[in-house]
Amino acid sequence: MNDIASKDERVIRALNETLNLERYPDKVKNLSDEMYCICLYADEAEAQKFIERYPALTFDRFHGYVMNVLEDSKVSKLTAIQKVLEHLNISKSEAIAFGDGGNDIEMLQYVGLGVAMGNGGEELKRRADFVTTKASEGGISYALKKLHII
Repeated sequence: MNDIASKDERVIRALNETLNLERYPDKVKNLSDEMYCICLYADEAEAQKFIERYPALTFDRFHGYVMNVLEDSKVSKLTAIQKVLEHLNISKSEAIAFGDGGNDIEMLQYVGLGVAMGNGGEELKRRADFVTTKASEGGISYALKKLHII
């Protein structure tokens, strides 16, 4: 599969489950912007081939059929949160993070209040301070209201 997009039903289902896409994306042939992360749509057996072939890359599964692939293992949602908080001079205890995937766990545990989306995995929910409804059901708004933030 050399194209950016495929008509594979597993990929389409994963895109719908993770991004709530109503329309399948068009192929992108020429990429000129620098990339920091790509998504690999693969089951465990397929992904293992990539992991073995590209040991310098970091593979982080956040859905049953989707993995983030990063060139720099020091880049994560946690490091992004840390940089933003530092830039805005906000303490981590004052921060709230929302997440729905396994790649959100360390971020949720770092901030003062970690909120797992209802559609998130069980491990994420166990480690969160609060579990809200699904993202597609207004989970962020629901949590902010329940926590008396809005």
